[in-house]
Amino acid sequence: LTGRQSLISGSGKFMNYPAEKTKKINAVILANEFREDHNLWVRACLDYHDKINFRVVRLLNRNWRDSVTATPCDILLLKPGGITSEKRKLYTERVAILNREYHLPVYPSLNEILIYEDKKYFSLWCKENGIPTPKTYVFENYNDADDFIRRTSFPLVAKTSTGASGSGVEIIRNRNQGIDYIVEA
Repeated sequence: LTGRQSLISGSGKFMNYPAEKTKKINAVILANEFREDHNLWVRACLDYHDKINFRVVRLLNRNWRDSVTATPCDILLLKPGGITSEKRKLYTERVAILNREYHLPVYPSLNEILIYEDKKYFSLWCKENGIPTPKTYVFENYNDADDFIRRTSFPLVAKTSTGASGSGVEIIRNRNQGIDYIVEA
């Protein structure tokens, strides 16, 4: 269907609606800590400029709430960061507030961004949903990770919880490399 058309039930014919009655979607693109990371959303919105009004808000800035709620919004378009767990957590918390407290719809959904580039959460989510994954050990503190490194067999693949495109991933071939990895992580 193009423009404002709808199929008249059972007739096989389309009914056209005048273009001026079509309401544009008011979208807010929630940018993360990276300057250009949200540009795919910008390009998509520009491709549909006749259907979408949009603006970009840097969600990690201090005036984020006022910037988002200053004008009416139909949907929030998300691009979570993920290089550091602190900024990723802050981004997700703020999206949750906007979605749950201000009742603003988000895309992708809050549940989807919880597993986006968070290897730890994704592993837990897969396990809870019966999706097979490699054996995974998650450590919340240095002592537990150190104890595991001292008693495990090698090689193994170590991953930090956040990061993309292989960042934070390393093959550990012996105990010394493992100890170095957990000290740096």
